[in-house]
Amino acid sequence: MTRMMLFIIILLISTSSYSAEKRFGVGAKVYDSVLIYFPVEVNGGLIEPSLEVSSSERESNSYGSTADSSYRRINIGVGFFKSSPLLKDTTLNLGSRFGYVFGKSESNSSGSVWSDESNGYFIAPTAGVAYAFTPQFSLGMDFSIRYSKNSRKFESSSGMQDSSSESVFRTYTDVIVRYMFE
Repeated sequence: MTRMMLFIIILLISTSSYSAEKRFGVGAKVYDSVLIYFPVEVNGGLIEPSLEVSSSERESNSYGSTADSSYRRINIGVGFFKSSPLLKDTTLNLGSRFGYVFGKSESNSSGSVWSDESNGYFIAPTAGVAYAFTPQFSLGMDFSIRYSKNSRKFESSSGMQDSSSESVFRTYTDVIVRYMFE
């Protein structure tokens, strides 16, 4: 919770340090999870805090054995971009996204319970193009190369424990819809 408060304070300080020429908006990634962006346009730049929440629950019955599992993940991030006009009504955004990810999963199979907690961070150099259909509404596509480092802790009801750490490079292509308030 203290990390969340620190994130909000840093965000408020960073957005208030720019001039009065600001536009605020809301956006979303078009995909299978809920990823909401809160874009702030400032003097040729874009600051874009984000919040992603994903969860799943599953129950299966196989050969008389019941298994259920659940998964929840929260991703809190912010992107900083330099915006440049590319073509008429088209903007090029170059910058990077940073964030923190934490999640928890649990599974129960034949009386054996496993829990898995993970947390980590990511850094993602990003290039994006956005086309403005109107001054308020735009559709964009971002391409990023994301480095993430995650730590995991496993525990079972039988007392087994384990932990691991992983570093991963992945590419992402996201379609983002944005609406800017006037």
